[in-house]
Amino acid sequence: CEPFHGPGPNASDGLVAFLTDEADQGRRLNTDRDRFDDVLQVFNAVTGEVFNSFQQAIANSVCDLGDGRVAFLTQEAAQSRSLNGDRDKLDNVLQAFDAVANEVRNSFQQVVDDSLLDLGGGLVAFLTDESAQGRDLNADGDKQDEILQSFDSVLGLVRNSGSQAVAGSQQDIEGGFVAFVTSETEQDRRLNADGDKQDSVLQIFDAVSGIVQNTGQAVG
Repeated sequence: CEPFHGPGPNASDGLVAFLTDEADQGRRLNTDRDRFDDVLQVFNAVTGEVFNSFQQAIANSVCDLGDGRVAFLTQEAAQSRSLNGDRDKLDNVLQAFDAVANEVRNSFQQVVDDSLLDLGGGLVAFLTDESAQGRDLNADGDKQDEILQSFDSVLGLVRNSGSQAVAGSQQDIEGGFVAFVTSETEQDRRLNADGDKQDSVLQIFDAVSGIVQNTGQAVG
């Protein structure tokens, strides 16, 4: 997703998303008790209405998904709530605001900085840090990996690839498919049948079905 600097991405015809600084506005706009946050809102130029998500949003995370939907990360500490189901307020959590329905959908998933990838059709792919999420997401027995997942903002569904992804390797190849590289060492599995777990192997994630195709091929 492209960095967000305001006034904001065009969320749909006649709609513009933007962040409001509570201190500048002189009002609390989310559900905590301070006026220190940047809160995501959408203005409808046709009706003159402002729709408030009531959620703090990190500026460079805001992503136009089309059809009036905006994906964004909320900093739990700024929102003063745990949003991913663990017991702390230390994470950045993926949410989506549907300005047409005036509804926020929470993915309940921590997202690694700069890993959001807009796939079109309301789909985004991202990496989740297992330690921050507090769960083993690739069934290797530890919580030390970054795992590729997707969020369908239309259906409100998260699909877990169950595969570790090397940061920065994710590539949108269209049709809801994401190419990525998995470290055999981190995944704790042989993926190219050469007898060791020392390679980085190309895989393809179908963000719609949640299915991963392993090419069985090491990449340099």
